[in-house]
Amino acid sequence: MEIEDLNKYIHPDANPKRSALQTLAWYLMFFTFWLFTISSGIALFIYFSGTDNKTINLSNVGFGMLIALASVCFSYFKLLDPTKYKKIHIDVQNSGELFLASAIAFIVSSALKYSWTVMAPGSFFSNWFSSVIRISYNVSFFVAEVVCIFGLAKLVDVLYFRAIALKAK
Repeated sequence: MEIEDLNKYIHPDANPKRSALQTLAWYLMFFTFWLFTISSGIALFIYFSGTDNKTINLSNVGFGMLIALASVCFSYFKLLDPTKYKKIHIDVQNSGELFLASAIAFIVSSALKYSWTVMAPGSFFSNWFSSVIRISYNVSFFVAEVVCIFGLAKLVDVLYFRAIALKAK
C-alpha cells in the first residue's frame, strides 16, 4: 500500500507537528464537548424518567430530527465520490446508520412509555410488568441518546475533515 493511500485513513488531528498550545486547545475542546454531552444526556435521562406524558413528545421530536439527519447523511453519502473521499464516504454512511438506529430506539422508548402510562393501575398486567416496562423504556431512551451522541461525534469529525480538505485546496 502506498503512503498516499494511507493518508486517506489518518485522522486530521493526528498531526505530530502540533504545538503545545494547539494540543492544549484540542484537549480542552475535546473534554468540554464530552462533558457537555454527558451532562446533557444525564439531564435528559432524568427528565425522561418522570411519570408525566411530556417526554413522549420529546422522544417523538427526537425521532423526527434523527430520521431527517439520517436522510441527509444517506443523501450526502450518495453524492460523495468514494475514490476521492474514502474515509469520509464510510464515516458519512456510519453516522447515517447511527442516526437511524437512534431514531428507532427513540420511537421504541416512546411506545414503551405510552404503554406504561395507559396501563390500568391494579390490573394483573400492571402489577407484574409495570417495572419491567418502565426499566425497558428508560434503557431504550438512554441507548438512543448514546447512539445519537456517537452519530453526532462521527458527523462532526466528517465535517471537520471535509473543511480541512477544502481549506487545503
